[in-house]
Amino acid sequence: MKEWLVVTLLACVVLFACLDARAEDTKHYLGFGFRYWRAVEDIELVDVDEDGFSWIVTYQMKPAKLIKIEADIEVMSDNYAGSKHDVYAPQGYILLGTGIYAGLGAGFYLADGKIEENPFLALRAGIFAELFPSIFIDFNANYRFDEWNDLNESDEDIDTDTVTLGLAVRKEF
Repeated sequence: MKEWLVVTLLACVVLFACLDARAEDTKHYLGFGFRYWRAVEDIELVDVDEDGFSWIVTYQMKPAKLIKIEADIEVMSDNYAGSKHDVYAPQGYILLGTGIYAGLGAGFYLADGKIEENPFLALRAGIFAELFPSIFIDFNANYRFDEWNDLNESDEDIDTDTVTLGLAVRKEF
């Protein structure tokens, strides 16, 4: 319940930020990248990875000078959270700042048609810099408050947070 309250609050902040934005000032970025993730706690179960890489497709909208709204689809290979299938993680963030930024996000996991009962909340900090005209690079660190109960095939719940380091390349449109 508390997770959905945070998501609703974030959505309201985004709505109010967008109401003040002018369409000609809005910027859009589309990109791809990868993340290295690591579980904070040791996991004693077999066939549950404690670290690995994931791929992301990412979209950002910058409706105001210091605010960005981001939507990602992250793909983790099997054994993430004990799943026997690839795991998809749609997620959204509200980010504050320009070159150096920080923000909050939320998302959920989906594997083999099943959605993890508990959404995750995330904190992010990063650096966003222009490499070439209209080409940007984004380095970020994330801390996810995770519970992997419905993705693994065992009867045991896995309650561990996750730390990720990410790199994305984005094209401005």
